[in-house]
Amino acid sequence: MYMGSDGRVPAQGMPGPDEIAHSAASQRGQEGRRKRWWKVCVMILVYFLSNEVFIMDTKKKELDSYGDFRKYSVEEISSMLGVGKTKTREMLQSRLLPVTEIGRDYFTSKTAIQEFLSDNVGKELFF
Repeated sequence: MYMGSDGRVPAQGMPGPDEIAHSAASQRGQEGRRKRWWKVCVMILVYFLSNEVFIMDTKKKELDSYGDFRKYSVEEISSMLGVGKTKTREMLQSRLLPVTEIGRDYFTSKTAIQEFLSDNVGKELFF
């Protein structure tokens, strides 16, 4: 027959004092792990948001520097990139390219496309 540390026998089906203490400690441990997990998530989120803002600020260009900013077709953009029309459409839909989309029209410049390519030399792009 089980006896708790206080010498009493718990009622049938009821947890003893030791089991209750263990359960409470386990819950406190879980709460601590949850709090640490949220702290880590928030820190990661703040890191990525701050870096994204930093990247956006440093790469912002003036529209005046793109003298050839105009409407391009998917075929023209694909020829600038050197890939097929299907791959170009996938890249346009993933918003990977430096393009302004208005309806079905794409506005960009050859300079912006060339800068995009030169900024990503040696990288593997996933989209």
